[in-house]
Amino acid sequence: MGGVNSTADIPTLVLLPGLDGTGLLFAPLLRHLPADLPVKVIAYPADPEMGYDELTAYASSQLPDGPLILLGESFSGPIAILLARKFHYRVEGLILAASFITAPMPSFFRFSLALPIAVRLGRSMAHFIVRGFFSAPELTAQNRKDIRTIPTALIISRAREALAVDRTEDFRRITCPVLVLYARYDYLVLPFHVKKIRAIRPDAAIFGFTAPHMLLQTRPAEVAAKIAEFIRR
Repeated sequence: MGGVNSTADIPTLVLLPGLDGTGLLFAPLLRHLPADLPVKVIAYPADPEMGYDELTAYASSQLPDGPLILLGESFSGPIAILLARKFHYRVEGLILAASFITAPMPSFFRFSLALPIAVRLGRSMAHFIVRGFFSAPELTAQNRKDIRTIPTALIISRAREALAVDRTEDFRRITCPVLVLYARYDYLVLPFHVKKIRAIRPDAAIFGFTAPHMLLQTRPAEVAAKIAEFIRR
């Protein structure tokens, strides 16, 4: 892929990971991003006690200096939104990839995960969540290996956080350009999320891909092209 910009000060693309929190699943995307684009991958501590507030504070402490483009994948969309608002003076763009500004699933599922039985189900519940968030036949063997290392307690904890979040008002206050990348066969982040984003930010650049929820892993070249185009704008 060609360069991003040969003359202007290029912002650092900060990649905030999905439910896994490791940053390892960005590997396919990293191979397709422009060589001259500075990239910072943030990995979260594998601590199930850290919710959105704690993870946002941690990510804030890991941000590089200078201008930024924030990409929040899936679970991290709400974190990217808060960071874009907090660091508005140097965030030049916000990218939401297969992500959301409010809880991604209907209230029934949010209620189910709040029940004590969710803890007793343990691995079965975690397996259900993993199948929803991470299943895709196009995933590489390394991606699958990385996914299998995610602790059950961590999956359940972060799923609960995602199913209770609402960053609508924070998103309304963001003024930087917004890029939305969504998967047409995403059965977790449903179409109404894109409609809600468009209603709040009709100027947002929105692109759909023929892909499952694991968009960045299954369509990395196409996604990288849209990211580079957004940064060059």
